[in-house]
Amino acid sequence: MTEPTDPHVTAAVDRGDVDWLAAHVDGTACPPALLARLARHGDPSLRLLAVQWLGARLIGGDVDEDLLRLLGTDETPEVALATATLFQRHGRLPPSAWPRWREHGPVAVVRVAWLRAELLHLPGRLPAEPPGEPLLQAVAGLACADASDPPRLLDELTGRDDPVLHGAALRLCREGLRAAVLAPAAARRILGRLLDSGTPAVVAGALTELAEPWAAVDPVAPHRLRALLAPAPTGPGVSPAGVAGTADVASAAVAAAARHGLREPLLDAGADVRVPPRVRQRALEALGELLDREHIPAVVGLGATDPLLLGPAAVACLTTMHHRGLIVAAADAAGVVSLALADHAIPAGDVAALLYTARHATRAALLAGPAACSVPGSSAGADDGSGADWARRLDLLVALARQGAPDLDIGGDVAALLPRAAEPEPFLAAIRALRHAPAEDAVLAALPRAPAAALHALEAVGGDRTVAVLADGLAQDLPFLRPWRHQALELCWLLQPDPARRHALLLRLDPAALPDRIAADLGRPDERELAVLRARATPDRPLQALIWLAGHAAAVDDVTELLSRIVAELALAYDTRGNPPDEQHRLPADLAAVDPDRDRPAATKRMPVVPQEALAALQGLGRRLYRDGRIRPVCLLDAADHAADHAADPDGAAGGLSGPYDAAGRFAGRPDAAQLDAGERVSR
Repeated sequence: MTEPTDPHVTAAVDRGDVDWLAAHVDGTACPPALLARLARHGDPSLRLLAVQWLGARLIGGDVDEDLLRLLGTDETPEVALATATLFQRHGRLPPSAWPRWREHGPVAVVRVAWLRAELLHLPGRLPAEPPGEPLLQAVAGLACADASDPPRLLDELTGRDDPVLHGAALRLCREGLRAAVLAPAAARRILGRLLDSGTPAVVAGALTELAEPWAAVDPVAPHRLRALLAPAPTGPGVSPAGVAGTADVASAAVAAAARHGLREPLLDAGADVRVPPRVRQRALEALGELLDREHIPAVVGLGATDPLLLGPAAVACLTTMHHRGLIVAAADAAGVVSLALADHAIPAGDVAALLYTARHATRAALLAGPAACSVPGSSAGADDGSGADWARRLDLLVALARQGAPDLDIGGDVAALLPRAAEPEPFLAAIRALRHAPAEDAVLAALPRAPAAALHALEAVGGDRTVAVLADGLAQDLPFLRPWRHQALELCWLLQPDPARRHALLLRLDPAALPDRIAADLGRPDERELAVLRARATPDRPLQALIWLAGHAAAVDDVTELLSRIVAELALAYDTRGNPPDEQHRLPADLAAVDPDRDRPAATKRMPVVPQEALAALQGLGRRLYRDGRIRPVCLLDAADHAADHAADPDGAAGGLSGPYDAAGRFAGRPDAAQLDAGERVSR
């Protein structure tokens, strides 16, 4: 301990050397006599040092009440402010230590600091303080962690009818929870009191906090949330004050009700036309986590009351229920289809996935369209909007087919409707999307009515018959083909597999006016040279053969056969990995060399995938085919339909070449199938 009579200390005090004192004197062990001398010194900087050392002594429990009262009423604002800040941090002091600061009329900043310290540590001070700017400024600087009794402080803040104080109570409640100075039960009680506030922002904030996971242990009373979700009362003699029915409060109440599992208030809000529209949507969406199977018809019916407003929310609700294993029954499929037909913004893929288990009822509902399927010129198909309705129905049918339903013939259904369609364009687009090759004759029959759309569809389903019909039409110079002559020539060229006939067609064309896609496809490799390449490939090394043939622009059928062999080899080796060594399938040498799990125990081997070397070769082949404008295999049309994406990522153009295969070993995949594992491909 430093002796107060130390000549060096005395000299430093006499000359006001704050730096020397701070460096050579331990404030926590400073003698009371030295503190008293500093506190009464005429130099404000020494009095500030005394405040700092008093704070250090307070940490150890040593309180000098006389000095605290003296410094608290110091005439220098900086000293008085430092003392008030000291009381804020160390507020657990006896009442006798608090100075009578109001009697000395401190400046505004000191007055606010002292008031803040009293609010933090003196019970009953807040209710007695008159409203005004000092109180609001003091409350704005409160921190829940500084309060001696946080629940008491929050009770006092919520006990006054003041929106600013209610907002401060909400802020401090959140701070106290996250700082672990306020128990969840006390916080829930405070938030419940704030629900009675007359300020929408405060009520919405309290509801938002009650929607947090910590609050779900003790659910909010349903009648409280139902009252906040209810529309605001209107009419003569009704005061507009209050928060019920406001959009922010109702939205927050929806989130809180969903968190606490209160479905009845949400059902009431979704069905009440007086509730704000966006709140009704959110209430219906939130019900997806709460409803049971028997509520599915009610959700569909609620969406049907206003399909444009509630249709997307109803589908979102049903999708969430679907993920929970609550499947839409066939009896409700037509209702969901009606929602999707009424609001085209609902994604067709979402509807198809939702109704896959009721696909037969969905197909029947979609095919039972308006009287738009009629011969052109008849009155049966003249109803307004029929074309748009069928376009939407066809989008949904295509999405349903893409779910992979083996027991549906959507392509055949669309082809059967095409001859009677008043507007064939959407039907032709659907046939192209479905790649339904048996519809070739139906598409050719629609060629005079919609030549552009028919030619576009024939890119996907055309064959020898298409080549013959187009060649004959071009030779006869049919009027409906004249505007589309170049497109028809391109299709004849791209669909013609016979080199001799392609050469004969080329001789009839003007080299200076070749269609672009024909010019891009010129220079195909000679079939005799390809035969040499096939013979050079080693049968017992399928990976090397695939890389070689793909790199030399071999026919896609050859590459497809090799890819099927690689997939089968990988799948068979994986399926027999647990057998005795003499019964395990041995991979060809080139596949075994690139197997990343070749040294792992059989029980820990992962599902095999097509080697990256094979994928790289397929991607290179796909880029060349795409660049040459090829449309066979049909998967290349997917790259053409997404040309903007493939312009930035040309590797994607070949992704479809590594997809699943049908029973004949022919490619039947989609562009993203390259990432499927070998076992899944074989299973398909």
